[in-house]
Amino acid sequence: MVALPDLRLSSQGSRYFAVSDLVRRGWTETLVREALGQPCALVPNPHHRLGRPMRLYDEDRVLEAEARPEVSRRIARTLAARRARDARREAFEARLAELAEKIPVEVPLIGRERLEEEARAVLNPFPGQGGLFGDEGLEAACVEVLYRACERLLWALDDLYGRPGVRAARRILRRRIFQAIALKYPELAYECEHRIRADLGAP
Repeated sequence: MVALPDLRLSSQGSRYFAVSDLVRRGWTETLVREALGQPCALVPNPHHRLGRPMRLYDEDRVLEAEARPEVSRRIARTLAARRARDARREAFEARLAELAEKIPVEVPLIGRERLEEEARAVLNPFPGQGGLFGDEGLEAACVEVLYRACERLLWALDDLYGRPGVRAARRILRRRIFQAIALKYPELAYECEHRIRADLGAP
């Protein structure tokens, strides 16, 4: 085996497939070993400097193997399983998004005086030091107080942490919380919109 000067093309113009290319075509590591054997060439891994060298297989060799019925059937099974898995994941993500849209969001109604008092505690968490920030950012702190009062709604998704679609579902629910705050406290609508755009991106 020799290292090639180019990742995909030899000096004679023959195309090579890396194992990652083969996986996208429906190959598995086991099938690569069984149907192709040793690679035609090894090249440095461009993604991980200290990683294992990339294994390259000549295009003609790959296409010849893919033309064999047994190899073709195994590739077809892998691609079908991949499509089914992707469909299940997409359905799960859709159900989570629907759940996030349906969870009731109730924002507490707090008098302005008390709300500002709690907001100042957020702005100045160290009593007796004269306040680090004064009233600057008071409205943003009011939004934060109200958001924290509703944040428990996100707990409904905690048991699904790490599953596909959970992050998107949490973003939906957080957006709905800020929208509900703006609806109940119109004077805070600008700050809520700012939080939606700053924290979650434009809707």
